[in-house]
Amino acid sequence: MRTKLVAGVVTADGRANLVQHRKRCTVCHHRQREEIEWDFLNWVSAETIRKKYRLRDRSTIYRHAHARRLFEGRRRGLRIVLERILERGENVRPTASAIISAARALAKINTLGEWFEKEDHRVYLQRMFDQMTKDELELYAREGKVPERFGGPAQRAGGEPEGGGGQATDG
Repeated sequence: MRTKLVAGVVTADGRANLVQHRKRCTVCHHRQREEIEWDFLNWVSAETIRKKYRLRDRSTIYRHAHARRLFEGRRRGLRIVLERILERGENVRPTASAIISAARALAKINTLGEWFEKEDHRVYLQRMFDQMTKDELELYAREGKVPERFGGPAQRAGGEPEGGGGQATDG
């Protein structure tokens, strides 16, 4: 998707100039701005938001979302969307394939909304192991702790913080 660049709205590094954005943005001046942002963050479609809040077009919403970095928050909420699909499985007639697909997708998304393929994780671990000293490898083997330079002592090998569901295995 290409957005129309207006002089002064984008800085030299390509990021939105929030001062200029706020001056010109329909959403920023809308009396229901917080509700619009809340809906966007909660994966309500841009077309539904456009109609609900009587905005001119969807690009208004997307420009605002890019300038205010709402896409980052929206991605973090992706787990919530997939959880809703799974919860509603008993109330609708999804195919078994759809439920399994949602569950598989949910399993690949961390708490920050980042997608991790299992192969990516193995490649990361191998690179990390290649860079570890003998002492670091022994500590990892003994306690499952990752050195600070790879995510700190509070980080388990699976990328989950200690106590957050990640478990080191013995073998």
